[in-house]
Order: sequence, then structure tokens, then C-alpha cells
Amino acid sequence: MDHCVKVRTQLRIALEGLVYARLRAMENYKRSIQLKLIVKFVERIRTLRDSAQEIDSLIQKDRLKYAVYLHNESSKVLQDFDQFTCSKFLNLKLKDCRLKIDDRLDAILLRNCKEFDLVSYRKVQLVYEWLGSVQTIASQLQMHFVSQITRNTNSILHIYHKKSVTSNPFELIDSPESDFAELCSKLGVDQLVPCLKDLCSSFLQTLRSYLAILDWHSSRRAKLNEGTDEDSDEDSVPAPARHSDVETACAWHLYVVDKLEEGKLILWQEMVNRICSLLSAAKSSCHDAPFEHICFISKLTDG
Repeated sequence: MDHCVKVRTQLRIALEGLVYARLRAMENYKRSIQLKLIVKFVERIRTLRDSAQEIDSLIQKDRLKYAVYLHNESSKVLQDFDQFTCSKFLNLKLKDCRLKIDDRLDAILLRNCKEFDLVSYRKVQLVYEWLGSVQTIASQLQMHFVSQITRNTNSILHIYHKKSVTSNPFELIDSPESDFAELCSKLGVDQLVPCLKDLCSSFLQTLRSYLAILDWHSSRRAKLNEGTDEDSDEDSVPAPARHSDVETACAWHLYVVDKLEEGKLILWQEMVNRICSLLSAAKSSCHDAPFEHICFISKLTDG
């Protein structure tokens, strides 16, 4: 009997010393693995948060190609955290960053429609090329150029209209949404020729930018075909395989060139219509205009 008790006691001690200890070790190991996973998740989430902040900084510095790359990579990683509440905030932040990138790209396009700058335009086009969306900018460019003509025309007319009504402030039309024909009709005869000169100078600058952009896409296509473009960029990021086809990139630029060639007549007609509207609205006051002004207008319309 004593022997049985002794054996049972030894078995209980062995159970506590070996089995329970091993179970506790296994439980602690499992808990350690879980903690490591949690720490890893937290670190990745923190990295995503920092990446979102870095994207904002890159946008401000116009390093848009790397901003797009970092945004795409962050969006892929974020998919692993859909079950976490914090992912909703990060997802909203990344969507906001993408909107900022698109707005910044469009703003640079608009700026180059006003006054072409080779460095900034090339940089933004490399981003579109990397994204595979070069062909989508043709309509954007056309829209920006037409709206640029409208804004410049209204701005110049408002300036000269204010000069014309200094003697009678009650005739001032101060609304930016004023009817174009009404502004033209209120223009003083002494302001007509200077206004026409400024309008023509503005249109000339717009045409220069338009032709410079058209030439850039034509030149870019030729360089890609010949393999002579160095494609140097401060933001060196891996190119997506689906966008690395030179023939496809050449087709994109050819599409833009064709659309811009088609749009030249539209742009020119828009400018002519603005000038004709101004002359038609101001014709009632032309009989009071000095002879040299009439000669200038005659040369302008005949040329």
C-alpha cells in the first residue's frame, strides 16, 4: 500500500514537473508568437501611417512619380488589415492622397497650358506614362486651353472696362460672370485698341504653349521609337510590367499628337470668335475712334 502511494506521489510530481511545465512552455511560446505577430502588425500599420504622411510631403515637393508608387504599394499592404478598425482611417487617408496627386497633376498641366515649361511638363508626363494613362490627357489639355482663352479674355476685358468707366462708377460691371458681349459693348473707344493688343498677346502665348506641348509629344514618341531617350528621373521606381512596352507608349503619344492636331482649328476658331465678338460689340463706337486706331483694326481683321 505504501509503495502504491509512493508511486502515485512520484507520478504526480513527474506530471507537474514535466507535462505541466511543457504545457506552460508551449502556452507561453504560443503567446509569444501571438505577441510578435501583433507587434509586427502594429509596426506595419505605423509604417502605413508614416507613408501617408510622406506621400503628402512628396506631393508638396512635386515628386509625383514616387508619390504614386508609394501610394500604390501602401494600398496593397493595407488590404491585409481590412479586419482592423484603424484601416478605415488609413484607407480614407490614402484616397485623399490620391485625389491630391490627381489634382496636382492636373494643376501642372494647366500651368503648362498657360506657359509651357519643359522640365515640369516632362516630369508630369513621365508620371502619366508610368501609370499608363498618357492618352487620357488629350481631352484635359483641350479643355484647359479653351478655358484658358475664356479666363484670359474675361480678365483683360474687365481690366479695360474698369479703365473705361472711371468717370462713371455706376456703369462698372464688377461680376466675374458678366456677359462677354455686355463687357465688349461697355468698352470705351480709347480702350479698344490696347485691349485688342493685350488679347492678341495673350492668344499668342496660348498658341505657343499649345504648339510646344504638341511638339513635345511628337518628339517623345520619336525618341522612344529610336531608344534615344535617357528617361532620367530623380524618382527611380520599378516600372509596372504592363506599362513597359515601348510600342504601346509610342501609340499613347501618337494619340495625343493626333488629338492636338485636330484641336488646333477648334482653338484658333475660339480665339477668332472672341476677337470678332469684341469688334462687333464695339462697332457702334468706332466712328469716334482716331484714324490710326481704325487702321490698326483694319490691318488686324484683314491679316
